[in-house]
Amino acid sequence: MNGPRKPEPSFPSILRNTICGLALLALVAKGGDADSSKAPSRVRIGNYLVTAPTGIAFVADDAAAFVLDFGGVNERPGLAAPDDSFHQLDGDVNIEWGRTGDAVVARLTSSKPTNVKLQLSRESWPGFVSRFTPVNSGVTGETELKDGRKLTWRLETRPKPASTTTGEVSVAVAPGAPARFVAGFGDLPAFDKVDDLLAAAKKSYLARHPVATGDWGDFVGPIAENLNNSRIYSSDDRVVFHTVGRGWANGKPNNAPLFGWDTFFNGLLASLDDPETGRQTIRSILAWAAPDGFVPNFAHWDHNPGRYPNRLCHVRSQPPVGALCVWKMHQRWPDVDFLREVYPKLVRWHA
Repeated sequence: MNGPRKPEPSFPSILRNTICGLALLALVAKGGDADSSKAPSRVRIGNYLVTAPTGIAFVADDAAAFVLDFGGVNERPGLAAPDDSFHQLDGDVNIEWGRTGDAVVARLTSSKPTNVKLQLSRESWPGFVSRFTPVNSGVTGETELKDGRKLTWRLETRPKPASTTTGEVSVAVAPGAPARFVAGFGDLPAFDKVDDLLAAAKKSYLARHPVATGDWGDFVGPIAENLNNSRIYSSDDRVVFHTVGRGWANGKPNNAPLFGWDTFFNGLLASLDDPETGRQTIRSILAWAAPDGFVPNFAHWDHNPGRYPNRLCHVRSQPPVGALCVWKMHQRWPDVDFLREVYPKLVRWHA
């Protein structure tokens, strides 16, 4: 028995369905969704901005950054785990923070009532521009990349901010009443997990933190802390390396110099606790070596451009300590692939 005949689709409905289908196919082919905002594929988190030694930088895909710094308090960098799982700042306010995923958790304590200003950088590295919008719990940060992608970053505090602007979040701290914040990309950690995460991260780092005993006391621990707090990110070559001192940059994010043997010694000392960045520091100075093996006295530094063009000193080199430093690094953290990588340049330097 035949049922009632279904009505034929009208031309407008066919056209509408076709357009919708084509739009869906185009969206799938592009690999996106209706919102062009996506999570970054690689995130670096640390006190990597040369002008903000106590700040926290979130660098996304080497193309954008969100930076917060602590204003109104006198802070000194302290413990700093190489994986940035735990940092401690000592001063008027005790600040502990650590990385978890693509976010950080932090706790602020003080022996007296105070307001801590979380300062937000609109432009950190050249071309890395961020916009911040105040919300009830903190701020939302946004930036647009050259490929059209939008990145969203969030900062939330507990208690809620005492005040919020597009450049600053102020949070109250008092004895027995610490403040906490979470910040980063994607889903942020829960506030009731902050203390446990920080306690576990600190315990884990102290268990592997290098120490020395004997007549000189623990002289190794402070060396590790100093080097771990001297890691900076440079957006022009997209790497993290150890700078010889943040002040040499003269307030310019991509102007931290690489001094010849200072940088090799930094790489060696850094390998006490952070062999990965120590190796990158060696790579960074060797990247400026001339084809004949000449390693400049300094590089990656806009110092007297009239005399030293191309950001390097072509006039003289320094004692060739590179081979010694690399070998000492290898003795502590064996890495044959790294030896193979840098050996040709070290040989040319000695030729």
